[in-house]
Amino acid sequence: MFRHWFVTKHTHVVKVGEILAVIPNFSKNIQLQKSYSLFLVLTITLSLLITHYSRIHYYQNFVPIKLINTVLYESAVYAFLLVSITNATFLKKKQWCILLEFLKDMERTYVWTFILAQIIFIVCCGYVTAVWLKLEGIDYLKENTLGTVLFYYKFYVSCVIVVSTKVVALNYQRLGQTLKSCKKDVKMLENRVVFLKDIVDNFNKIFGWPLIFLMIVTGVAVVDFLDDIFKNSYDYSQEHYLGIVTATLLTVLLILIPRFAIVLSCHQVYVNARDVLKVAYNLRRCSVGQEWKQMDCFIKTVVHHLPHITAADFFQIDKTMIFHMLGTVSTYLIVVVQFNANSSV
Repeated sequence: MFRHWFVTKHTHVVKVGEILAVIPNFSKNIQLQKSYSLFLVLTITLSLLITHYSRIHYYQNFVPIKLINTVLYESAVYAFLLVSITNATFLKKKQWCILLEFLKDMERTYVWTFILAQIIFIVCCGYVTAVWLKLEGIDYLKENTLGTVLFYYKFYVSCVIVVSTKVVALNYQRLGQTLKSCKKDVKMLENRVVFLKDIVDNFNKIFGWPLIFLMIVTGVAVVDFLDDIFKNSYDYSQEHYLGIVTATLLTVLLILIPRFAIVLSCHQVYVNARDVLKVAYNLRRCSVGQEWKQMDCFIKTVVHHLPHITAADFFQIDKTMIFHMLGTVSTYLIVVVQFNANSSV
């Protein structure tokens, strides 16, 4: 009974992605799914055009660097949305099928963590919305509802990426443990190494471009929000300013934490695979004859199938990216602040 309940929960997690059209629905008619995805893209596109048209008077007051920031952010968000939906509906359905089949037996812990993340997101967004509603009234909902929906798109896909990579990392960890306990049956383990590398390759094909746009959005959004705090772009009183700062910092955390989680979980996949290689090297030292040959063959297989999670093959996702992101954001923020200072003179 509990097992059935757990599977249902897992289905509901995937169902959210199907509703957002970023995960393919294999039980739905293909033409119906394509029509739904196209309808969703057209609706969001039209809503974005209407929203930005209504903000023209607001954008006219922006300094050039702020306007460039806004255009870059909105373009990256729209590109992320378009690529995510296109991959799920038209281009990467085969890869999605392989990945979902692999994830269907994920640990309960990951499902609970996923659900908890969605709850935290809803609570935080509720608080941020309440702060702005108090200041701007119903106009805030009219202008920012679509932005909140797109914000959730990025958050949801980030959670899917983190869960997927954590499941892959766990499988590499178990592979290393199995190798220690049954080093004689290495042929079966070689097949497992090749299978996991194939899963990583399919993951890269699905999430390569979305990862690039997520990283662009992260840097631009964080700079934009922090710049607004520093120069009080909202032009509110000191009493209201404290609430705005809290809401803005909370939004920044909702952007940064999922991205850092992505980087760390992607890096963990490589670390666990490398640990398998270390175990194999140690076992080979203690082996002789046929066992040595089998272990040597296994090591060659692992070396040629080490997983590297990349952003569309442009760069590898590892923990050094955290410092690169922070360094880029800091540099860009300094430039923006200096530009604003010069513009106000």
